[in-house]
Amino acid sequence: MQEIIDKLKTYFNEWKHDITAFTSSFKATKQNMANLQAQIPEVKKTVSEVQRSVEKMKFKNQPRLDRIKATQAHMQAELDRFKKK
Repeated sequence: MQEIIDKLKTYFNEWKHDITAFTSSFKATKQNMANLQAQIPEVKKTVSEVQRSVEKMKFKNQPRLDRIKATQAHMQAELDRFKKK
């Protein structure tokens, strides 16, 4: 009989420990979710700033890219012309 009582005590203590660990994990997860939600506006702001910077860079670089393409086309035309000779 004592053996059964000891096993029940052990089972209860393990169960109590598991519940305590689960509760701690749940609280930590809840806090982490709150922290994450608090950071969402900052992330949105950063993404917006990055997108704006990319658009600005595209706008500034487009004339250069157009000149590069024109130069490449001209060079290719000259090469084709020399190949024909």
